[in-house]
Amino acid sequence: LSNGVWDRGDADKEKIVSDMVDDQIDTIGKAFMGLTLGCARCHDHKFDPVTQEDYYALAGIFYSSHMLKSLGKKGGEYFESITEIVGRGTASSAMDYDFLDRNVLNGEVYEYRLRSRDYSGLVHVYENSIVEIAVELIPDGFTLDQNYPNPFNPTTTIRFSLSQPAKVLLSIYDITGKEVQRLVNNENLVTNNYDYTWNGKDRSGRQVASGVYFYRMVVNSGQHILTKKMILVK
Repeated sequence: LSNGVWDRGDADKEKIVSDMVDDQIDTIGKAFMGLTLGCARCHDHKFDPVTQEDYYALAGIFYSSHMLKSLGKKGGEYFESITEIVGRGTASSAMDYDFLDRNVLNGEVYEYRLRSRDYSGLVHVYENSIVEIAVELIPDGFTLDQNYPNPFNPTTTIRFSLSQPAKVLLSIYDITGKEVQRLVNNENLVTNNYDYTWNGKDRSGRQVASGVYFYRMVVNSGQHILTKKMILVK
């Protein structure tokens, strides 16, 4: 079902996806049914029992299927042109180019691809140049994120970030204020993002009751204290 590389510069991206789906439907119709299904995109088929409703029912399958991986950005359906870098012409040795993408979100994964246009206007797409980059930004300060999932059963993940090395205590408390578990016990940690998983058990290894719990991060013996709420369901 792959139709090769589609590259139409800065054309309307939604129309590109629609044309891809239309080409896939047309290919399936001709290959497996001996029918030209593409004309049902605009009206009921004049000669075969294929309605416009049938066409868009089939189109919905392709729209919801991310099989166009080579055209994807952030798991999506196409690449988006984000910048152009002026080349230095023909050279007898390798030339270095760089680009800084400032429009990214922390925790997202981005895919980048190189495309060039020669002096005659011919576009070259380098599929082997696709790289995937996971963005992990160190915040300006100490942060404690909301656990995920929340509510949870049986496990949940707690993420926190340190903008500088620090001693960290990460504890979990029940609704009465009793400490039921320690995930980080006054450890000296370096600058980084951290993920810790709680399995809903106390320090004795017993499963705790469902309900509201609090997790608290203490940095440098009380210099910074951050607390959030989570819910365990069964």
